[in-house]
Amino acid sequence: MSYEHDLNHLLIAVVVIVIILPLLANATDHKVGGDYGWGLDGNYKVWAQSQEFYVGDTLVFKYRRGDHNVMKVNESDYETCTAPPGGAALVSGDDVVELTTPGNKWYICGIPGHCTAANQKLAITVFPSSPPSSFQAPPPNYSSFSCIPMSSNFHIVLVLATLVMLIV
Repeated sequence: MSYEHDLNHLLIAVVVIVIILPLLANATDHKVGGDYGWGLDGNYKVWAQSQEFYVGDTLVFKYRRGDHNVMKVNESDYETCTAPPGGAALVSGDDVVELTTPGNKWYICGIPGHCTAANQKLAITVFPSSPPSSFQAPPPNYSSFSCIPMSSNFHIVLVLATLVMLIV
């Protein structure tokens, strides 16, 4: 009985890994400014237009520590290059910002003159979920045995139901 019990746990672990791993693999680390990084001469508007940002992705701001910083601001502060009073700046030189919610996001360098004179600021739009992978699934098969399209959510429910039956 112990061998079957261990085999069931192994099967459950494999199924969970198979479900979760693709979800994690879709996240993207965006190095702000590309190879140039976060600095005075970057064109962050053009760089941002070449990217797609989704919930779960991260922004990585790379710069020499002490030369710059990163401040999350609202749209008004972005437009006027105003560092909010008491706003916390990221200062490590290897700052990672997780994109946890969809919507518009704005970032500036709070060092005086960097945003206003050098345009060191970034505006992005974060979309709710990751795009489908490059693999295109065939269209749903509506056979005589099923009138339910086999969407990814349906598969997740099916796998979870199978897990529950294995445990019980």
